[in-house]
Amino acid sequence: MTQQIPTILNTPLSIYRIVTTTVACPEIDMELRNQRIVLHIRFSPQFPLLSLTNAVDGRAFQEVVKHVKTYVDTLRLFRGGMQPILDASKFSIPEPLSNWQEYRRFMHQNRGRNCTDALMAFLQNPVAADEISQLGLAPNQVDGQTTPHDLVYFREILGRLRPMDQAQKQAIMDNIERHYPNILRQLLNEVVAQERLAQAQERDNFYQNTLTILKQQVIGQDQAVEKMAAILATQRNLDSNKVFLCVGPSGVGKTELAKAVSRTRENRFILLQMQTCQEEHHVSKIFGSPPGYVGSQDKPHFAQEIDKWRPTLVSIEGTTKNYHISNLVVLFDEFEKAHSRIKQSLLTLFDEGLYVAQFIENDRNVTCRYELKKCIIVNTSNLYKDEVLRASSSGQSSDQIVELFKQLNRDSPTRESLSAELLGRMSVIPFGPIPRGEAYQRIARLKLNDFCNELRQEFGCRLVDVETENLVLSALETKLYGDGTDIRRFRRYFDEIKPILYQSHQNWGPMANKKLTFCCIEEALYLKVSIYLEEFLRYHFLGVAPLRLP
Repeated sequence: MTQQIPTILNTPLSIYRIVTTTVACPEIDMELRNQRIVLHIRFSPQFPLLSLTNAVDGRAFQEVVKHVKTYVDTLRLFRGGMQPILDASKFSIPEPLSNWQEYRRFMHQNRGRNCTDALMAFLQNPVAADEISQLGLAPNQVDGQTTPHDLVYFREILGRLRPMDQAQKQAIMDNIERHYPNILRQLLNEVVAQERLAQAQERDNFYQNTLTILKQQVIGQDQAVEKMAAILATQRNLDSNKVFLCVGPSGVGKTELAKAVSRTRENRFILLQMQTCQEEHHVSKIFGSPPGYVGSQDKPHFAQEIDKWRPTLVSIEGTTKNYHISNLVVLFDEFEKAHSRIKQSLLTLFDEGLYVAQFIENDRNVTCRYELKKCIIVNTSNLYKDEVLRASSSGQSSDQIVELFKQLNRDSPTRESLSAELLGRMSVIPFGPIPRGEAYQRIARLKLNDFCNELRQEFGCRLVDVETENLVLSALETKLYGDGTDIRRFRRYFDEIKPILYQSHQNWGPMANKKLTFCCIEEALYLKVSIYLEEFLRYHFLGVAPLRLP
């Protein structure tokens, strides 16, 4: 079997393949330009096939055609007058082939040799350059005009360096830098670009995953959720902390957002209600009392909450204990209500992530220093809530509302306003009203489901469910929406209808075999009562309790 190079109609050089089967056909053995060339010619119904043992350019091919015509004419006499057509346009090499370098590499590999091996041998011993010159990989051949195909071999070289010891790697890298400086520069740029792309993809994945988690828990506040997720994505690989101020009316999801963020941190969550820190002496709840004052023997509440998450003790210096704690979500709820001294005292925590607590332990003054890393600090505030609500309802963007809030804090200060230093350390996230329709009714569904479970447990009934859910949810929205704020109205409404249910309960008898069903009749809410009849395997309607309130 002789390896041949098929010249297939209009086939580009890059997909030439070696064939090992030669069809019996006439053969011409000729010499062209001091080069021996063996040709095989056969005839087919579609087009003639010409195979050469050596590659020739287009000009040489024309000479081959001219030399072979005499033989073909003679051959025709023995083929019953069959007229072979040797039209150069029907062959794949009528035009000069520009990339013979690629062809030589292809043939090199098909003889069982490896181009990367040849390049590696040169990099280990730059004196021997004959082989890579034949392959077009010598420094003077590729470093100035590198093609994508050249870079393939150098990428493979980098892969081979990984298992080598440091000295071997260094020697080869030095030779690449010495002989192929432009290629090395391209490879370095490639690695940096790939690293940036990987980081961007990882950041995008983290952003999308975080966004999904937050939106599952915080409904109807897409702008706030998206801003929080975007900032968290930028902080992901940093040791620094992030401090937020969520502003807007009550009951729209500010506190819920902080709790949702903790789900991305294994539910590592601390809550401090700042309305309990309205007096100056309440600073002891966070930082501790000086020696001799009431409460000085107690570890501050904030420090106790941090201790629940097992901070790492890194050193002890006399009576000072130094701790590290990371990946916590700390919520200072209703932050503006805290005394101004307490708010200002938190500057070091917001700025440097450092919290210091003092107390007396075993008759000794003890200081605990907690260094927070990769933590999220969320402050919620109702400050300027009416102005924020109006701006949001009028369609202003999140950025416009943030600027409005900062302007009000600066130009219309109140006792609860924040200092410029505090506000400058916080990313402000505004919250508006919850949109009507699908968003509000999603919240209504969640609250109603919670209430159904609550009733089932309190009354001990067999089942509590909802009939014509879309009508029930629409009726709840009509009754409770108001200005789209304060979703606590659901809780107050359910608490108010409980007495009605307890009054009706006296007429229902034992509840173990009863079903309660919320329903809507002519836009009014009712609770239907049914009894389960075991022998019929059916519920039987008993009556309804109207849920109208005065």
